[in-house]
Amino acid sequence: MVHCRTNNDLEAAQMPSILLIPGLMSVRLHDRVHYRGVASRETSDAVQWRELIDAVLQRSEEAFPATTLGL
Repeated sequence: MVHCRTNNDLEAAQMPSILLIPGLMSVRLHDRVHYRGVASRETSDAVQWRELIDAVLQRSEEAFPATTLGL
């Protein structure tokens, strides 16, 4: 399932890029130009990054996808 959301408080470059795989690994992209980031197996990092995502989602609202597929 895909949910489309928007956050007008943040610019696109400020939006966190995070991949969470609970219990296995978490990956956070820090530099979108050179594609540099951090991969971690620490639960504390996953919790911290999940809280960051939750904070952004709380300030966002439902949005219509930019394309037909919503990708």
